[in-house]
Amino acid sequence: MNFNIIIWILEAAKSIAKSAILGYSQQILLAKGLFQMQRQLLPGITTTPGSDWHSMLEVELPALGLTEVSVFMTGLKSREKRSSFYDQFLQIGKKQKITVPFVHAVAEMESSEYLFWMYHFKTEYFVLHSELQYKRNSESTNFLEGQILIENSIPWIDDEEAERHAGYCFDFAHGATDRLTRPHVYAQSVKHALTAASKGTLCNHISGFSGANYFIHKPTGLIRYDLHHLRSLRDLDYLQGFGSELFGKFLALEVEDSLTRQLEAIEYIKYLLPHIFP
Repeated sequence: MNFNIIIWILEAAKSIAKSAILGYSQQILLAKGLFQMQRQLLPGITTTPGSDWHSMLEVELPALGLTEVSVFMTGLKSREKRSSFYDQFLQIGKKQKITVPFVHAVAEMESSEYLFWMYHFKTEYFVLHSELQYKRNSESTNFLEGQILIENSIPWIDDEEAERHAGYCFDFAHGATDRLTRPHVYAQSVKHALTAASKGTLCNHISGFSGANYFIHKPTGLIRYDLHHLRSLRDLDYLQGFGSELFGKFLALEVEDSLTRQLEAIEYIKYLLPHIFP
C-alpha cells in the first residue's frame, strides 16, 4: 500500500475518534444542562442541474473568502463527475483552508471518497437518504459507524433503519411538506429527529418552502412544496414554525442560489430565529 494512503487512513481514523469523543462529551453536558450548543449555519455548494457549482468554486469562494461550507454531492452520480469536482475543490479548498463540517453524500460513493473529505476538509458527518430510496454499498460506509446520518426524505423510514445511523439530518422543507401532505410521515420524522441513535438531530438542510406552489415528484407522484431556488427571502419564514429541538449543530442551505445570495439568506435566518442563533 502506498505510504501516503496509509498516512491518510491513519489521519482519518484519528478524526473519527476525535469526533466520537467530542460528540459523546457534548451529549453528557447537554443532559446535565451545562452545554449550550453552538450552532453553525453554512452556505451550501450544491451540484444539482440548476446549480452553477463551477462558478461557486472558481469565482465566489475566492471572492467571498469563505472558510467553511457544506457540500451536496447529489447531482454527481458518476465517479467521473465526482472526480472532476474533487480535483477542483481540493485545489481551491486547500488554498483557502476551507473546512466542510458535513457533506450530503450519494449512495454511489466509495470509501476513498469519504476519506477524501475527512482527511482534507475535516468532515464530521455524512448525510444519506434511506436505503429504500437509494441502495448503498455498505462496505463503503461500515468504517464510518459514528458519522453517517439519515435524512427525512421521500420514503417512510422505520425505527430500525433510523437506529442504524449515528443520528438524524432533519430537512425542514421536507418536514414542512410532509406536515401538509403526509402527517403520519411527518410525525415519524419528528420522532426520529428527537431520538435517532439516542442523539437525535445533528444536522439540518434548509431550503425554501411555499404552501401555495407545488410540483409533482415524478418517481413517486407525491406533491412537494420544497423550493431549491429562493424566489424571496420570505420563502424561509416557515422555519419559525419548528421547535428548537429540531435544530442540530450544523445547518446548511440546500439551494441552487449563488453563495452571495445564500449569505443574505443566512443573515435573514438569524434575524428570524434569534433564539436559535443568539
